[in-house]
Amino acid sequence: MLRIPYGLSDFKKVATQNYYFVDRTHYLEKLDNLGEQYIFYLRPRRFGKSLWISIMQYYYGIEYQSQFTSLFGKYYIGQNPTPLANQYLILRFDFSRIDTRTPESSYFGFWVNVKMGVSDLMNTYSTYFTDTQKTEILNKAQPEVMLKELLKAVKATSPYKIYLLIDEYDHFANELLALNLTHFKEIVGRNGWVRKFYETIKTATGEGIVDRLFVTGVCPATLDSMTSGFNITSSLTLNASFHAMMGFKAYEVSAILENIGIQGEQLPAIMEQMRLWYDGFKICEDAKEHLYNPDMVLYFAKEYVSTGGYPRRMLDVNIASDYGKIKSIFEIDGKEAERVPLLEKIVSDGKISTKLVERFNFELGFGKQDFLSLLFYMGMLSIEDVDLDAVVLRTPNYVMRELYYEYYYKLLEDSKLAPVIMEDVKDAIRNMAKYKDLSGFKALVEGILAAHSIRDKANFSEKHIKTLIITLFYISEIYMVDSEPETNRNYMDILLVGRFQYKVPYNFLFELKYAKKATAEELEKLRQDAILQLTSYRNTPKVQNIERLHAFILIVVDKELRILEEIV
Repeated sequence: MLRIPYGLSDFKKVATQNYYFVDRTHYLEKLDNLGEQYIFYLRPRRFGKSLWISIMQYYYGIEYQSQFTSLFGKYYIGQNPTPLANQYLILRFDFSRIDTRTPESSYFGFWVNVKMGVSDLMNTYSTYFTDTQKTEILNKAQPEVMLKELLKAVKATSPYKIYLLIDEYDHFANELLALNLTHFKEIVGRNGWVRKFYETIKTATGEGIVDRLFVTGVCPATLDSMTSGFNITSSLTLNASFHAMMGFKAYEVSAILENIGIQGEQLPAIMEQMRLWYDGFKICEDAKEHLYNPDMVLYFAKEYVSTGGYPRRMLDVNIASDYGKIKSIFEIDGKEAERVPLLEKIVSDGKISTKLVERFNFELGFGKQDFLSLLFYMGMLSIEDVDLDAVVLRTPNYVMRELYYEYYYKLLEDSKLAPVIMEDVKDAIRNMAKYKDLSGFKALVEGILAAHSIRDKANFSEKHIKTLIITLFYISEIYMVDSEPETNRNYMDILLVGRFQYKVPYNFLFELKYAKKATAEELEKLRQDAILQLTSYRNTPKVQNIERLHAFILIVVDKELRILEEIV
């Protein structure tokens, strides 16, 4: 069994220390044959970007020529090398480690990271620099001046040109975008130090010192400042031919699971769970299939090897911290309240339409299209379909839906519309799961309904009530929540099946009805309709195969939740 390379971004370790590697090296050939010298490629966090930059560094760097066979011999590119293999000096920058708490710390962190990249190049190719040159270059107080002096020295002394690799070009800027939009605009604007730095790179490409450029990042928030006047760049972000350059396909996930010993009858069931939790990333309109988040898949594999079974938590805490920044994105420019309707549509419908913005221009504002596009680039929404000149975006998987619902409940708490703290919600749902005791759940729903004003309730609908109820189950983390699963062309309201890592005694099927006011006769009609629906659902294969399933009718009338008899 090969080792699982979770968290590794050094290709040499992966290639030489018996780690599992999904070979993507044929994309190096595609990149070289593309005819584009200056390339941008955006993908969500934890999608393998740093490992890809490492692959490129080892492949194109002249210093690794003698190691070519040991590094790449068993992979596609090792058996089909291109003429550009080991032909460049590598200048690599990584902008993911910058303290953005103040304008001063942002600038200093950027300067330090530039200095690290410049220093690494001069130390690696030390024959082209004198000690005096190294000291003078590294002592420059401005990042763009330091870079300019380095490039000048390379041009004067080296027969080789530079392949410039920039990893997470926008990471610190994205944090600033969420924390302080004014400061963000200042540093990426015409006189900002970020723009000055990239203008130096543009000049170097024009002079031929930087022959090739490959840049990774998450979103195009900083792309305008980076490429202003740089009209020969190419973005492969939405290019279907490069859709799977990062991320795993389904058959690759299956091969990883087989590598760790999951075979036979186990494999289809575990693959279904992997699909629910980690699949669903479609980043190009014309792509043929969705992608799995590679970090999530490798986390599962690592935990499975360690424990011999499912991880206790399907979502890695490191990934949760990255994707858990939904709140800061909604708060950009202080407009969280204006974006709540968008959040409600995402959680209630699971999808929303917009026209994708390929470059943001913050001088023109940051509107609905920009905001939804940002969620897409961050991996929090995925392309489902094309809608004329727009796209239909949806929540990609269970991980993202859970994070949206957690944020939605926190908004309800903050606005005093959810009078019960999250831990109390979890306790109530836990009692429901263990003892089939729905009293705590009933009290939760009625508490939320009572907290809403008369004006709030005027806009209530069955769909809105269901969203509030489903939120409670998502944040409990006990059940897999299925809203409106299709059965025989009908849609069940709420299906709750205990998560596979827990031994949940009771599963539930709920049919929900809502009436602002209702006579006894009207309530009886709602009850009879619900009985017919639940009886029909009971006879479908999807429901028949669920053990310990208990079906109830829920009728909400004004502030009261009525839980009617169990339908057997």
